[in-house]
Amino acid sequence: MRCLSKLPVLDTKNSSKWAWFSPHVSLAFSDRERAIRENQPDHTKPAMVNIKDTMLTIFLDFAATQGPQRRVFGLRDPDNGGINTIIFVTDFRLDLAAHTVIADAYILPLNINIVTRLSHPLSDISDGMIQITVVGDEQKAWSELLPALVERCRNWKHTSKCEYRKKGIPVTYKIDENPICSCGMGKVGPEFERVAAWKPFTKLVTRAAISPLFALSYVETVGDLDTATQRQNKCFSCQKEEEEDAKLMTCSRCKMVRYCSATCQKADWKKHKLICK
Repeated sequence: MRCLSKLPVLDTKNSSKWAWFSPHVSLAFSDRERAIRENQPDHTKPAMVNIKDTMLTIFLDFAATQGPQRRVFGLRDPDNGGINTIIFVTDFRLDLAAHTVIADAYILPLNINIVTRLSHPLSDISDGMIQITVVGDEQKAWSELLPALVERCRNWKHTSKCEYRKKGIPVTYKIDENPICSCGMGKVGPEFERVAAWKPFTKLVTRAAISPLFALSYVETVGDLDTATQRQNKCFSCQKEEEEDAKLMTCSRCKMVRYCSATCQKADWKKHKLICK
């Protein structure tokens, strides 16, 4: 996906067209991950669950589904100096091949030199920035993920002096150092340069393509609509409950959904065939 600029840009200004978006990105969580997300403290959750939660915040806030649009996000570790990475989102693009959306973004890992040298520009963007707390192993996971997100849309070549050659990928796990090589740094498009407050960071950012990390439905249940219906002992079509003298029939193909009659099964087939396995 190196021709990121060629992907269609989605219009986020018309909120009435985005009713589908929140359910779509929420399905990145499997049922197991959703239960963990809702019932466990953040510091005990697996890194993948926390990363998906951070991405969900970025997607929903840029789409402005729950308030004003936000375009700048700071990954914040409160125990290690505060914000260590800034993510600038310029557009949402339609990933036709994967049937999802990509956040066209630019990554700025912070260190003490950048914070000191660009204190005023950083202050200028801080009011509109959403700070997202990154806890536990999530910080390490982001260090590993960011180089991959950069490679997804890379339209430049790594140089002979690339840090990946000497130090590996990622370059580092240290919070105050850049996990991404410097080969793509400063190679920005007009979508970044058109924001005046971002111009001081032009030479320091690297472009990345961020999309939801969806769970694999053939490994874990996602949405669990079929299984939930089976557990409730109701007809998947008419919702009639199972009775002792009128047992429900199970779909012979997927063994997941149940019906009270052949008539109900036939009536529901047009919808059920889309998910029947």
